[in-house]
Amino acid sequence: MSDVTAEPFADETVVETDGAVLVGVGSSAGGLEAIREFVRALPADINASFIVAQHMAPKYRSHMVPLVASETELVVADVVDGLEPAPGHVYITPPNHDVTFDGRTLLLHDPNALAGAPKPSVDRLLISLAENAQARSIGIILSGTGTDGAYGIQAIRERGGITIAQDDGSAKYDGMPNAAIETGCTDLILSPREIGSHLSRILESRDHMKELRAEDHESDAISEILQIVSMRTSVDFREYKSTTIHRRIERRMLALDVPTKEEYTEICRSTPREVDTLYKDLLISVTNFFRDKEEFRRVGRVIQRIVDDAMGDPIRIWTAGCATGEETYSIAILVAEALGGAESLKNHNVQIFATDLDEKALTLAREGRYRAAAQQDIPQEFAEKYFAIKGEFIEVDHRLRNLVLFTKHNICSDPPFLKLDLVVCRNLLIYLRPKMQNKVFSRLNYALNEDGMLFLGKSESVSVANDLFVPIERQGHIFKKHALSRQSTGRTASALLASAPPGPITPLGRPRALKKTAQDALLRQITSLEAAIAPMSLRVSLDHKVLKVHGNWTDYIEISDGAMTQLSTRMLIPPLDQEAFSLVTLASKHGERRRGIVHRGVGRDGENHQFGAYPVTSSEDDPYVLLTMETWTPEPSSRTPPQQLDPGQGGDSGEVILSLQSELDSTRETLQQVIEELETSNEELQTLNEELQSANEELQATNEELETANEELQSTNEELITVNEELNVNTDELQNVNAEMESVFSHLGAALIVVDAALQLRRVNDDGTALLGWNETLFGTHLSQMPYPPGFPNINEICAQATLTGTPSRTIIDIDGRDHSMICTPFYSRTKRVIGCSMLITVVSD
Repeated sequence: MSDVTAEPFADETVVETDGAVLVGVGSSAGGLEAIREFVRALPADINASFIVAQHMAPKYRSHMVPLVASETELVVADVVDGLEPAPGHVYITPPNHDVTFDGRTLLLHDPNALAGAPKPSVDRLLISLAENAQARSIGIILSGTGTDGAYGIQAIRERGGITIAQDDGSAKYDGMPNAAIETGCTDLILSPREIGSHLSRILESRDHMKELRAEDHESDAISEILQIVSMRTSVDFREYKSTTIHRRIERRMLALDVPTKEEYTEICRSTPREVDTLYKDLLISVTNFFRDKEEFRRVGRVIQRIVDDAMGDPIRIWTAGCATGEETYSIAILVAEALGGAESLKNHNVQIFATDLDEKALTLAREGRYRAAAQQDIPQEFAEKYFAIKGEFIEVDHRLRNLVLFTKHNICSDPPFLKLDLVVCRNLLIYLRPKMQNKVFSRLNYALNEDGMLFLGKSESVSVANDLFVPIERQGHIFKKHALSRQSTGRTASALLASAPPGPITPLGRPRALKKTAQDALLRQITSLEAAIAPMSLRVSLDHKVLKVHGNWTDYIEISDGAMTQLSTRMLIPPLDQEAFSLVTLASKHGERRRGIVHRGVGRDGENHQFGAYPVTSSEDDPYVLLTMETWTPEPSSRTPPQQLDPGQGGDSGEVILSLQSELDSTRETLQQVIEELETSNEELQTLNEELQSANEELQATNEELETANEELQSTNEELITVNEELNVNTDELQNVNAEMESVFSHLGAALIVVDAALQLRRVNDDGTALLGWNETLFGTHLSQMPYPPGFPNINEICAQATLTGTPSRTIIDIDGRDHSMICTPFYSRTKRVIGCSMLITVVSD
């Protein structure tokens, strides 16, 4: 069984596969060539409509229609607002527009206002096809840069459509295809020509699949395929709804162009990679941030009440089937908002457990890094507070990531987490058969606190377990744990709901501090009442511990070596201890008053005494028994208490027999109660064992998280080592280049002088030092202030002219009767700005 969070079909019975297929094609740089090759391979009679979203400059006058039309017999045209797509047509989105499909027509929209956003948006097109065409949608990503289309590919995959990406070898730019492939949601990776030819076979196979589905709904091949998957993954999908299983297998058959389930079974048997792909397809590990925003508004109010009710106590939440984590982080954001913001999380004890079966999806969830297109699902105020934009990605605030513990877990077989305030289990149960749904609901009921809440998907309900959960509003999908068990009441959750007044979400209860104040007041009242009615009494819990003592019990208590310091009925003197134990047990079990036998001469005063046991229950406190010690005084005409008659001392034998019979009945009842208590103890031990298993599960989850963190640190360390090695190599290369340049500079065979834009000396080589007498001590000195040899002209004006005009100059001067050539050349920065000049002085003639 798999944990899933996607909602491929809002209603399992509504999966429209008839009619023309709608194919969304997304591309960017290098896409025109790929599109022309793709349409060249399409037959003229293909039963599909193609909508192309090719990134273009907003003001560019597109010539795509004639260019694409020249390669195909299909009709090629621009998208017009309100156009109904027809089979055999290719529609090109015009520049500076986005296009969507509303279920009947194509609609044009203004593009995203952000300057860097792709236009038209491939994601927007594919998501609309997924939502409105579902299994009739196909998404194709061709050559292009960036990541546009990856989000849309996931949407089509989760709705049952086919997804295809161009391979690296044929793509001029592999950014968009690789981004789609990295989602793990692409069925095929082919060249454009192969996509065109394979697509026609996929469409032909769809009709064959409809016939096959009618004939072969519960075939042995399906059972064998599931067995193969189970053997490889240790996950049993037999409790999945058969319609879901068939649809997912047929998707893979269509993608691989396999006509029969028997052939596909053989492929699974011989190709482990295909089994892995089918397994991931069955898991459907895809979700979105704040999916169904109205539902999240409702659960936000519930989370606020949970936080208010906690009053500093730990808050524990479990999101089952978290997939890649978007929904979990959405819940974490609502918790942070309820607490006052991310900075407040450090002051509260909040634990969010997120589980799934898909290890790859969990890895992505732990990173908390998503495509920038995911930002469109996040309310603006949350996007700014809890996410950071890093290029083409958004990253979740590290304080939210630290809040969540991601771990692999099977909700149908692994022990649940315990003491939870909220369980989020959305769009998982719709894939399960009713029997397994009931089992999961029982587990969730067991995992929740008394006031715990359950948040389900739009298409889910608790109809198979309405005695375990009751809705807290009629139109919502948030449920409260049923406070009454099946054995203790005949009123079902639906009856409770029918008697409740309509309205918004009801309060989850008073804050815990207020509850405690009310309980303390009630307890004081009960204590006063007990002391007034029964001056000699003990308040005894159901586990026989003495909670409160009224009166002086010194004569009835026995304390010996090894006695426990905790007061209990076991500390009474024999035979009062055994009788008190029995009376407390029987009174609490039957919920009625019980009286004990009369004891003659017990205690210091020698009076006759008799126990009374009165069960006390309260909705605010734990039930207990008030054990009273009453003085027994016979009436003048009454005989000796029958319980005290001694057969050896005479008396009415009939009364003796009645006394013995009464004692025997009491003993039998006590024995039966002891047997039941032993059975209860055994059940409690089993429950304790389950709790220990759950605690072990949490420890394993924590260990996995620590191991993941360690792996991330190791990976980061390896990256730093690699970067350091690259820097060392670059440093060595730079040193070698500098050494080469220094050698050339020093042994040029001519005097070389370098000055900056301010005409200050920067460098001079050995020949320049020999000619002019300048050395490094003069670096930074302006040329006008430099010492020149006798007869050497001032080169300040020559360099100033070269720096100002940016043009080189050549001058012949006479030094000591020899002609020298002075070449002054300006040099430039990367921005073509003059930043200095060099003066090369060479001998022209002797």
